[in-house]
Amino acid sequence: MCTVTIVRAAKARNGHTVTRIICNRDEQRSRPAELPARTVACGPRLAVMPIDSCAGGTWVAATNAGLALCLLNVNLSPAVPRGAWAGRGSRGHIIPSLADSADVFQAAERLGAMSAAATAPFKLLITDSARVVVARSDGSRIEVSPARSIDGPIMHTSSGLGDDLVQSPRRELFERMFGGAHDLLERQIAFHAHGWPEAGHLSVAMSRADARTMSRTVIELHESSVRLAWTPLDDRLLPACQTVEAELPTIGAGCGT
Repeated sequence: MCTVTIVRAAKARNGHTVTRIICNRDEQRSRPAELPARTVACGPRLAVMPIDSCAGGTWVAATNAGLALCLLNVNLSPAVPRGAWAGRGSRGHIIPSLADSADVFQAAERLGAMSAAATAPFKLLITDSARVVVARSDGSRIEVSPARSIDGPIMHTSSGLGDDLVQSPRRELFERMFGGAHDLLERQIAFHAHGWPEAGHLSVAMSRADARTMSRTVIELHESSVRLAWTPLDDRLLPACQTVEAELPTIGAGCGT
């Protein structure tokens, strides 16, 4: 379904440290096009997020508490028939329900109190400028990791063909591209655009007969603002139209230092 990376590094342009999250969203070709990123009021907070046109939720968002949230589907092994999750709510509503959180700790606590039986399995990454929390649901239980420092590049990935199928090749590519690298932000961009012509179904920029990478979202967490840029992709996995960008100043943020 998605590949997400998190990188914390200094920008060459100004030397300021930025935490950048990039999310490739992989979806069925038959699924209606996403709706462009927009600013949404979530309780006392504002969040920027693209919208899933089917269920009305989202898979990625940035908030003016200085948070980024990214959702991936979890495809269990051995495979569970899709019908097993019939009648459950859309995973796309998880992020909007947490987007008014003050910091990663509150978001993690609230997520841990949710019912795993409400949705199909998922993985959720909750990030501020210095820390990340990873939560995973198998459909019956939600496990939330303690917040940990972002002390190196992070990658999570999934696939409707089976998460185990894509984990190894994408992980090996990730480690090869980022191993010993100093230009982490440039490597991150290249990683999300990478494709193997002979193995499109395994690629980070994924393409197969029934599905492909539909969009790429880039979130940057700065000291006093968050920026989100959403780019829809065409069948060649190139930008289909102009990127939609938005920036929010952080207010009362729970940002790490």
